[in-house]
Amino acid sequence: MFFGILISPLTDVCWTPHTNSLHGFPPPEGCQSYPAGLPPAVLRWVLRQLLSAMAHLEENGVWHCDLKPENILVKHQEGRTSVNLADFGNSREVADTGRVTETEMQTPSHRAPEVHLKAALAAAANGRETNFPETLHNTAKTDMWSVATTAFKAAFGVSLFPYHNDARHMLRDIFSVMGVPKEEEWPGIADVLSQIGMELPDARGSSTDAIHRRLTARLLLHQKNSKAPLLAAANGKYLHEFIAFMDRLVCPPAFRMNAKDGLSHFFLAGGDDD
Repeated sequence: MFFGILISPLTDVCWTPHTNSLHGFPPPEGCQSYPAGLPPAVLRWVLRQLLSAMAHLEENGVWHCDLKPENILVKHQEGRTSVNLADFGNSREVADTGRVTETEMQTPSHRAPEVHLKAALAAAANGRETNFPETLHNTAKTDMWSVATTAFKAAFGVSLFPYHNDARHMLRDIFSVMGVPKEEEWPGIADVLSQIGMELPDARGSSTDAIHRRLTARLLLHQKNSKAPLLAAANGKYLHEFIAFMDRLVCPPAFRMNAKDGLSHFFLAGGDDD
């Protein structure tokens, strides 16, 4: 703590219900920690601030490239709390076109499928030069995938796509939720997958409805052993809205929301918890 400023990563925050205050550590007396996930009101508040920051980056032509809970800092100063993005060591300017084909950006469990696909293509090439198709190029929406995985971790205390050192393993897990996209949903994807030669899950198609069903099914399995506030019966409305929010992020790049769209989504636009 310096000059009364307390800064903690999102993974180490807690909530004081009677004052509706978000805190880092060390927490004040009466503060509740939520390792199983943040309450809906807190989650919405954090995501609004996060997406406001992401929208600012988009407007200024910057990609963060390593968004994850550990790089989202909660600052408490003079009775005011704010959410701040940190660790811009991997960030890139949109004008840096040489970076659109990077294969190692983002932490693996928060890495977008287009980045995993490039890594898998490079591995399949076995050292030969690889020309990545434009459909796999990184964009600002690559960061928005990490918003989704960060939101899930904040909501339920677990990773949506747990880390594995094999890009193909990560892709199978991703496709089990997103579905293996049809050609009209992700142009060129069939050719990319044939070059990788990986075993694909049975889930086919990446429509919003299909993603919604798969996410709901995964959460129902998680619900049995979870104490996440968002899974409580009383929060059914918020859970439905949160899944609808996620549907628009864990999808092919062309259909993925940008930060401005995310701020307008009904899960975040509601004002009853302000």
